[in-house]
Amino acid sequence: MSRKSAAVACFIFLVGALFLPSLVLAGSATVTWQPNMEPDLAKYRVYWSTTAGTYGSYKAEVPKGTTTYAANGLTEGKTYYFVLTAVDVSGNESGFSSPPASKTIPGGTGAPPAPALSSPTNGGSAPGTSVTFKWQASTGATDYNIRIYTESGGLALDRWVGNVLTYTVPGFSNTGKSFSWIITASNSFGRTSSARWTFVNRSATPAVPPAPLLSSPSNGASAPGTSLTFKWQAATGATDYNIKIYTATGSLAFDRWVGNVLTYTIPGFSNTGKSFSWAITPRNSVGQGPASARWTFVNGSATPAVPPAPALTSPSNGANAPGTSVTFKWQAVTGATSYNIRIYTETGGIALDQWVGSILSHTVNGFSNTGKSFSWNVRARNSSGLGPFSAKRTFINGNGTASTALSAPVLSFPSNGGSAPGANLTFKWQAVQGATDYNIKIYTATGGLAFDRWVGNTQSYLVYGFNNGGKTWLWTITAKNEAGTGPASARWSFVNK
Repeated sequence: MSRKSAAVACFIFLVGALFLPSLVLAGSATVTWQPNMEPDLAKYRVYWSTTAGTYGSYKAEVPKGTTTYAANGLTEGKTYYFVLTAVDVSGNESGFSSPPASKTIPGGTGAPPAPALSSPTNGGSAPGTSVTFKWQASTGATDYNIRIYTESGGLALDRWVGNVLTYTVPGFSNTGKSFSWIITASNSFGRTSSARWTFVNRSATPAVPPAPLLSSPSNGASAPGTSLTFKWQAATGATDYNIKIYTATGSLAFDRWVGNVLTYTIPGFSNTGKSFSWAITPRNSVGQGPASARWTFVNGSATPAVPPAPALTSPSNGANAPGTSVTFKWQAVTGATSYNIRIYTETGGIALDQWVGSILSHTVNGFSNTGKSFSWNVRARNSSGLGPFSAKRTFINGNGTASTALSAPVLSFPSNGGSAPGANLTFKWQAVQGATDYNIKIYTATGGLAFDRWVGNTQSYLVYGFNNGGKTWLWTITAKNEAGTGPASARWSFVNK
């Protein structure tokens, strides 16, 4: 039979008798209909959905001779719409039965009950810049919404967080401000909100932090090496730590505020068996807390031998090292605490003689990149004395002439007119072709020059000493090379807060 055969007409007749007489079990319903009588009838197809008129693909096929079907896996509380089609032996399918039969599956629970709040407790204190909110499960809930209100009633946070019972919110000031919060539970039937609880985000005047507990180097231990890492435990409420290191006679060898960290590495030790002591002091916005106990340690063994000659790495002997800046590299020497690099002109004159510390690489600026020949070597030293120089290596610096034209640098950060918080700020700019050095100038809002420094061939520089108090500053960058100084960049402004 075709799509419009007698089977269709006959099916319309039987569809009128389609009904859902009863609920068989939770989430199930039975569909019953009168049979088609066409000789070429092959089977029936059963369709259902929760939207009348939109059924998608058939859910089941029932053979000829069967006039009932049990639909299982239905959602409690939902209304379903059922229709049938007849299919003949050639695969032709009739239209949907009309009207559709419908059935609401009983047992749905409706909207979930109001959640019970747990933490922060009502009227309690919740310290910290991040606060974790907790509540109890609401039966039948599939999603939860958290709202946080300021003391004046303004909405500070409104977020659906999923089917969870805890959520951490960052960004609190921890300065004694009051807030309130509620949780709303939701499912497909509706939403219900909890009571509103209040809390104070710590106290307005926290106490000074207690004395920290030291960790490493342990008291009386040996701490070998020319660089030592000091570690301590957090002091509650601390926002900055100071480390002091004393010689065996009690003189202060090191004194620095190092920020809100719990570890700090200090170079420059001799590793020769000397004794030291150290202490950590915390502070916060209220003031400085007490210092820790003072621990002692011994730095290495008594008398190391002078270091041997280093092995040079780059530039290789006889190589071409182009550019106005050349990086020199060498291998580490056992026991060395500092390295000296010397660079010689083609006639043997000393062009550079510099102790560069306990590093294995050093970049030298100011080359002309015009094909001149140079030679270089490196020696090491420690507390026992100077080691021998390495063998000399030669190299050629480029083959052109230095460019005299430098463009104005392009500034990157802090952005023009933007905000740059903190007491220490990193200024960034883009490289200028041919530049070998950069100058940074920082001006007050009235135009007074607050900072003026050539900082080398770098594209970022950290400046200390801002007060983070909302003042306006201006800054520019100027590039130079051996041919001269280029034009200054545009002058950008920022607010330090």
